Amino acid sequence: MYQVAVNRYEDEYSLKNTLDLLNVSKDLHSNLKVFIKPNFAFWLDKTDFPKFGVITTAQIIEDLVVYLSESGVTDITVIEGIVNEQGTEDSMLKSLIYGMNLIKLSNKYGVKFIDVNEGKFRKVNVDGININISEDIYDADYIINLPVLKTHRFCKTSLGIKNLKGLIDIRSRQSFHAIKKNHKNYLSHAISKLPEIIKSDLVIIDGIYSLEYGSTFSGKGYRSNMLIASKDIISADVVGSKLLGYEAKDIPVIKETADALKRKCDLSDIEILGDKLLLENINPLRYAADKGDKGYVNFRLFRKRGIRTYSTDESICTYCCAPLICILTGIINGKRRVYDDVEILFGKHAEPSGECRHTILVGGCQVRKNKNNKNIKNCITLKGCPAETKNLLEVLDFLDMQLPVSNEEWITYYPEFLMKKYNNSDIFDRSHFYL
Repeated sequence: MYQVAVNRYEDEYSLKNTLDLLNVSKDLHSNLKVFIKPNFAFWLDKTDFPKFGVITTAQIIEDLVVYLSESGVTDITVIEGIVNEQGTEDSMLKSLIYGMNLIKLSNKYGVKFIDVNEGKFRKVNVDGININISEDIYDADYIINLPVLKTHRFCKTSLGIKNLKGLIDIRSRQSFHAIKKNHKNYLSHAISKLPEIIKSDLVIIDGIYSLEYGSTFSGKGYRSNMLIASKDIISADVVGSKLLGYEAKDIPVIKETADALKRKCDLSDIEILGDKLLLENINPLRYAADKGDKGYVNFRLFRKRGIRTYSTDESICTYCCAPLICILTGIINGKRRVYDDVEILFGKHAEPSGECRHTILVGGCQVRKNKNNKNIKNCITLKGCPAETKNLLEVLDFLDMQLPVSNEEWITYYPEFLMKKYNNSDIFDRSHFYL
């Protein structure tokens, strides 16, 4: 039987109590090089953006470092690969380290930080899939996988297995979003290969907050106060998915991982330790909003006419998501009600309808695919992967959304508009993200 510890988060001792159920301390000693892989999907310096259920809390990282230190571990490294904004050499991970004051852990416990994107990569082939893995991760003796309890629009849930994607290079991540005729969901298929390459010795799912409509800050966060831990990544993800309201057999990433390793994909070989009541009366969190007519986003709900875009599909990667959210949030929050027959296309699948006066192509994949398409009457391109700010500004200028701030300011501050739903609630505690 595989053991999974499930506990309520109450204070700084909750993580220790959870890990003690698994006797984790007996696996730790002073000679170990321990690497922690959190889920730091995104960071912004100049604006207050929603972090609840989006990124691993600073609180749990500190609690984990304290636990490791008290167990005799002295060599601790936090490793992550956040994609920097194109056109800048600034490290988004470095900004996050100072923005969350994680540097405190360096000063007190000697914790080191590694930006995957600044290191070398090792090419690995698994079942015909070429993946470039961070060379640095091979220096670890013990890997702690520290994802967040959240849903994912394409994978349904995003937990321990999905979190390993942050250890591969940008080109490999982009290739995971490829279109393959023999795979209905190639993204999940590719991700399912990662546990065969990178072994997680311990998985801790940070469920202080959870996320509906994940996995970015445009989703809806909840205060969940849950911690899930296991020495087995499949079991951790099976239970984490259950707590989000999903059976693991219906999650392609988990199902394919389990099948490849000849494992069961349910609770039948899992022993639950701790607060078993948490697995009862679960309130499912949706991973995607309902699609409108013909798969279009229904802007009429926001009293907008003359503009349309398709619901996203798995071919759109993280690097188009941020500019797309910027545009869509602007359409919803801008004062302009009527547009001049505009369609917005992104990802690798979408095709111009041939019916609209203007077509905006978002991201390098869509620009390469359709920039010369004869069904486009007036083509506006948002180039880059990820898109450069100057190109995004050109699109905002064209749309003239009548935003509450200038277009230049909107690119920086639009996440603040997504924070409004949390501002008047005491249960969303910003101090969890700052030491």
